[in-house]
Amino acid sequence: MKAAITSIVVLAWVSPALAQQGGAAANLARADANHDGEITRAEFDAMRSAEFDHLDLNRDGSLVAAELQGAGRMRGQLSHADTNGDGRLTRTELLSQPPRGFIRFDANHNGVLEPSEVSAMRAALRAFGG
Repeated sequence: MKAAITSIVVLAWVSPALAQQGGAAANLARADANHDGEITRAEFDAMRSAEFDHLDLNRDGSLVAAELQGAGRMRGQLSHADTNGDGRLTRTELLSQPPRGFIRFDANHNGVLEPSEVSAMRAALRAFGG
């Protein structure tokens, strides 16, 4: 279970700046772009992409160790997503990683986090401190 929650947090990008915005659970709520109570895979990936932009301080399209400092305890896991091992995490590398948290909480595997699934994910994030 701890590994599953860690995966959720990796994908929700817990960072000090995000914590100031209400944490990963609040970020998850913002992912629901059309406010229908559900989060599609496209909405979830848009959230991941926006958080990538937030961490990409020099706006060069990749994250390096110094930029991942803001990712706190997730730094090692984010750098694991650096699939070509060049020390830079690109948006493509990030988004090519399966969103394990999304997959885990999409109980009916329909590609949409329905309200009950969103609630379960939000509760897990809060329990983990996000």
